[in-house]
Amino acid sequence: TTSTQAVKQQLNASVSKAFSDRTSGNLGVAHTTQHDGKTRTNLNAGVSTRLGKNLNLSVYGSQSRDAKGAADMSVRVGFSMPLDATASGRGQSVSGSHDDKGRSQLAYRISGKDKRGVDSLSGGVRLQSERGKTGLGADVRYQGEAFDANLSITPQLASSKVGYSGSANVNTAIVFADGAVAMSRPVHDSFAILEPPEGLEHPMAASRGKNLFQRKENTLDSLPERYDAVMQPGSKAVLNNLASYQVQHVSSDSAVLPEGFDLDATEFDVMPDYKSGYRVKVGGERGAMLEAHLADASGQPLKLQGGQLIALDAKQGGKPIPFFTDEDGVMRLSHIRQGNYRVELFSLPDLRNPPIRVTGKPGETQTLDLRATS
Repeated sequence: TTSTQAVKQQLNASVSKAFSDRTSGNLGVAHTTQHDGKTRTNLNAGVSTRLGKNLNLSVYGSQSRDAKGAADMSVRVGFSMPLDATASGRGQSVSGSHDDKGRSQLAYRISGKDKRGVDSLSGGVRLQSERGKTGLGADVRYQGEAFDANLSITPQLASSKVGYSGSANVNTAIVFADGAVAMSRPVHDSFAILEPPEGLEHPMAASRGKNLFQRKENTLDSLPERYDAVMQPGSKAVLNNLASYQVQHVSSDSAVLPEGFDLDATEFDVMPDYKSGYRVKVGGERGAMLEAHLADASGQPLKLQGGQLIALDAKQGGKPIPFFTDEDGVMRLSHIRQGNYRVELFSLPDLRNPPIRVTGKPGETQTLDLRATS
């Protein structure tokens, strides 16, 4: 913070060029002026190339000059190489570097399989050396549903002895929207609190954008391959970084939606204001299941007929609910609120039937026999 406030202006310029599909280079210059009149100029250049299938080599050099004209030059060479993934699917890599100050580093890293939970565990170890003194450092990172945690131990290579310093960081947030409260990973922009439907039996994934929630295993107990948050039964989830002033689609996994909830209420479009929050009830409010056996005046099933269920009560509102009867003339609808309805068949507009009274409680299935008349 102190050095940033001391800067009056900073000018930067850089250019990079790919010489081939394996070799590239870059050149940069920076000039900094502080409020006390001190200036500093830095020139840096680098070249990187790939040898064979995986080995990447790089050479970087920089020269800086302060207001008194004192120059400081450094050169660093390095390499990096990805390794085959572990049996569990985690990526691995090894890298190293050495500079003209006698500082060397050899590092090994292993990445997480996913963005959260146990599969998010990642970390690495570093072997560092400076002027003949060696130290071993390590770091670990974990991302939960409601927090990020980082633990790091770093060797301090002083002139007389080798010491160690460590740091531990846990970052989380408490978010509020429309009377709902939830724990979340750090929020830097807008967010949405997702409330799961009652009676949820399996973890329900959610994501930004349209998502088909594909699974490697054909079981609802396994989470999809890609998602951004998970609603556990009875527990809220938070999509923690929605961009303000942009229309964004929010998807939730309808495959695990309990019966009686609205499939249309698993997809949403939101456009947050500046750093604002949403409260979303996934699946809406639970309604009754309706199973109606439709027959004509002679009692023959009205099979393979398209139609719609229209609410007769003004307070119900909403759009007509489309349906299609099966080979037995049965239509099945979910998420139907209590009230009065009428059935309309598209191919038989002259047929009439008495109003339907839906009395089923949320989660219950109501069965009706309907005989239409002309």
